Amino acid sequence: HRPTTSLPEQQMMLDKKLIFVFGCQRSGTTATIDGLKQVDDLRVFDEDNQLTNRYHQRYDKGLALRLKPLEELRDVFAECQERTLVVKPLVESQNANSILEFFETAVGLWLFRDFRDVVCSMLEKWGDRVGMTPLESIVQRRQGDWRSEKVDDATREFVKATMDRLPLSPADAAALFWYLRNLHYFRQGLDRHRRVRLIDYAQLVSDPRLLPQVLGELGMGIDVPPGIYHRNSVAKGRDLAIHPIVRQLCDDMFGRLQLVAGF
Repeated sequence: HRPTTSLPEQQMMLDKKLIFVFGCQRSGTTATIDGLKQVDDLRVFDEDNQLTNRYHQRYDKGLALRLKPLEELRDVFAECQERTLVVKPLVESQNANSILEFFETAVGLWLFRDFRDVVCSMLEKWGDRVGMTPLESIVQRRQGDWRSEKVDDATREFVKATMDRLPLSPADAAALFWYLRNLHYFRQGLDRHRRVRLIDYAQLVSDPRLLPQVLGELGMGIDVPPGIYHRNSVAKGRDLAIHPIVRQLCDDMFGRLQLVAGF
């Protein structure tokens, strides 16, 4: 149930253009956000604004990662002077459909990237436990942990069986985490959602016109500056060793994502 919103607040929200950026971590979302920060009359909400933001609640050792209740977010957004607002709630990607249902005029971008490149980036940034920790959270059904949220019983059993039967390396575990995060895109039916677009990071790198084009299709005429994506970030993980079973799983998911994105 949504609390009653005053007419002035309703009008202010109707005048806003909301863009939510979803996907798996290390998939090019930071570069996208950094580019959008250079656009005039546009307000970006992301994880970097830890000390002063009003749209996150404290979580995970005091870090502000989880979104506040959507009713509170609506009030925060209504008070913003900027007409176009961009929000990067990656840890809420499993709730993308609910967020877009609440904000009925918002649009969503779901970015994805080659799993091998993502795994390399994850391991470099967060260390060897980056994949195993979320897998353990999923199997143990840890309450309040975004990594195990909205994972159904069949998927949970699959993760448990994989962990029991395969000698997962750090790269294997991180690749499986990549698979599970992108599985939420299909499980929520976002491939059929008229206000969501799936974008391949490699295509963003090769075609600087793609992001403005996609935003234009969604009714968001934004002139994003070129040069925000770097070619040296593509194919960094081409020689990464991943267990054949995990690799096949990720290859299938990657192909499915590319197909929807129009590769």
